[in-house]
Amino acid sequence: MYRRQETLLITAAIVFLLHGNVLAMANEDVEKDASWKWGLGASFIYQQLREETLHKLRNQGPAFSWEVFVTHESTTSTHQVMIHLPVGVLFDRYDFPAISIQYGIEGLGLWHSHKHYSFGYMATANVRYRYFPEWDDSHLYWLTDYTLGPALQYQFRRYPQLTIQATLGLTSVISRSPQHPLSKFDNILTPSGFFSVPQQDFQFRHLGNFQTGKLRFDYDTGEKGSHRFHYETRFARVDDELQFVEIWHSIGWRYVF
Repeated sequence: MYRRQETLLITAAIVFLLHGNVLAMANEDVEKDASWKWGLGASFIYQQLREETLHKLRNQGPAFSWEVFVTHESTTSTHQVMIHLPVGVLFDRYDFPAISIQYGIEGLGLWHSHKHYSFGYMATANVRYRYFPEWDDSHLYWLTDYTLGPALQYQFRRYPQLTIQATLGLTSVISRSPQHPLSKFDNILTPSGFFSVPQQDFQFRHLGNFQTGKLRFDYDTGEKGSHRFHYETRFARVDDELQFVEIWHSIGWRYVF
């Protein structure tokens, strides 16, 4: 059931936290040890998808993602904002393709309450587009989510360059394409349609009926001009009568300026 007040509240909270990340990063001069870092990254992804508003088949295949990020680090906290764009082609058991396009922004805030542990929050906004030309060449299928949840990071004692990070969405608002989409493919290809169509008919969700999160391992020298490498697994699941399930595994690289 669509709940307008809860949807507006969660959306406002996500915007507030993403904006708070920017403000926290802007206060660089408050701490002498604070520093700015920004960088570019790329990831190779193996993705699995089941979109039951179309069919119950599983699609799987490769994808590639570009990303840009800004990080503000101090002795007490870390704040990061990242924009990413994964694109891929997935195949079902009949070798029919599904074109996958996603764009999103992720905010992360961590406070270093212990030498090796950090606790905080994540705020994400993601739009996932899927096009199945062999099954339905007239429509695009989408899932949009705005999600809030906790974040945890652990830095290994013996290998301080290695960290493990976990996030879990607790509350979200989502927009999902209906079983029989009304928006034609040509309409969505317009600039206004591409961004406006997946931003309609939002529904309030919680951990019981929408799950999303990630587990990430990073190798980071911590210096500017350095290379970072990571492995990451992500998942998203809509627990409706017609389910949506997405899982991906990725290995990637970042360069920090």
